[in-house]
Amino acid sequence: MEDDGILRLLPPPKSFCCPITQHLMQDPVAAADGQVYERTAIEEWFRRSRGSHRSPMTNLPLPTVLLAPNRALQRAIEEYLQCRPELVRKELDRVSVEEAVRLWSQELLSAKTAKNQDLLTARAALAELRQPLAKLREALAAGEQAAAEFEQKLCAAEAAVGAETTAAARGSAAPSAAQPSASPPGNSSSRKSRRIDDNANCVTATRPALAGGTQQVSAGVWQVFSTDFAFAAVKENGSVVTWG
Repeated sequence: MEDDGILRLLPPPKSFCCPITQHLMQDPVAAADGQVYERTAIEEWFRRSRGSHRSPMTNLPLPTVLLAPNRALQRAIEEYLQCRPELVRKELDRVSVEEAVRLWSQELLSAKTAKNQDLLTARAALAELRQPLAKLREALAAGEQAAAEFEQKLCAAEAAVGAETTAAARGSAAPSAAQPSASPPGNSSSRKSRRIDDNANCVTATRPALAGGTQQVSAGVWQVFSTDFAFAAVKENGSVVTWG
């Protein structure tokens, strides 16, 4: 009993522990470098080396990756654990924690893979939307150009309509049937007299028989028409002035 108490105070022999994990080995195997490792630990080492098989202890290339089970060491470790049940519980707890960490890592990896897949799907959908968006932008630019051209044509049409309206107003202002008439020779001196003053650029007409005396027409007279009873002056701007 005293020996068992002393044994519990001592750490496990180093030969019972894997040099990679530093834990008691459950399935010890010998590698080509002469070292003994836990099988799962040395296999993981080879897997991560990606073809460059080197010794974990010496970092020298290994001629082979074949592993030889060490049954004698395995039995010695089992007998040792029978005397150290607390190490068995501790080892079980460690294995449980490692398994939990492994499962958690797998879940994280799965979530990351799913996220990457969702990201790839979103990128593909975005790539599909880029082409219709480019066509929509082209159609919008063409619509803006067509609207600008239509506005220019509308302005030109409004200007043409304005010019035609002005010309029509001038044409309607000129009497169509009236013709310049000369007073009869016998009545010219007694009925009216007309004088065009070129220097003053105006026309002055008088009728002694009518009240109002003399009327003066401003510059810009295009033509003067007269009848037996009245006068009409058509200006260059299309307006008509009558008197008599």
